[in-house]
Amino acid sequence: DLDRVTEDLTTGGATVAAHAANLLDSDDRRGLLDWIRDRAPLDVLLNNAGIGHYSPFAASDWDDIERVSSLVASAPTWLIHSLLPSLIGRPEAAIVNVSSASARIPYPGLAVYAASKAYLSSLSQTLATELDDTSVRVLCLHPGFVQTDFFEAAGMDMRHVPRWAISSAEKVAKRIVRMLEKNDPWAYSDLATPIELGLAATIPHCIRPKVFRKLFWDLPATDEAETRGSRDSGPEEGGRNA
Repeated sequence: DLDRVTEDLTTGGATVAAHAANLLDSDDRRGLLDWIRDRAPLDVLLNNAGIGHYSPFAASDWDDIERVSSLVASAPTWLIHSLLPSLIGRPEAAIVNVSSASARIPYPGLAVYAASKAYLSSLSQTLATELDDTSVRVLCLHPGFVQTDFFEAAGMDMRHVPRWAISSAEKVAKRIVRMLEKNDPWAYSDLATPIELGLAATIPHCIRPKVFRKLFWDLPATDEAETRGSRDSGPEEGGRNA
């Protein structure tokens, strides 16, 4: 996929250099960092790598939990910390963190993924405040449902999710470009997502478990989760970062 995207962009007239890295591997992370530093000065860091693990929390293996939290939360934190000195040295620079609507409301079966995305949102807000007097902007996008192989690879039944609530990956990419152009620090991928989250926020916490348990999909039983829950991938969710 990375080779195909590189070829498409090059055909369109862009100058592209690509480097694949497994951000769960410390040697790969350091190799990526060296690769970035050997090229032109960095102006924009886009944190978009991730994996999805669909399973009730109680049925999840610790290794799967650790992989999700490491890639969705720890890896972007490490990249930001490592590259921030270079970014601060630029006349203008930006950090774009792709979080998720799952950071804002309960998503049964995706507890660690959603919590890790919530961490990324919180980190973005705090960094934006700390870096307000520098040349670095910190932006955070919260996509809703995106049409990629993420949900299918995780074995999730999406029949309850209306088609109008699902955005294309291309639409999300264009939204990121608009965020950078307009310096929009906190955004959503479409108009429906903030409306849905606003309505969800009005639901009393005492009844939220009943409302959200089967709102989007049927949570698998514990024994089913043991066979279905370890499949992973993503849109936002893939093992590479840009």
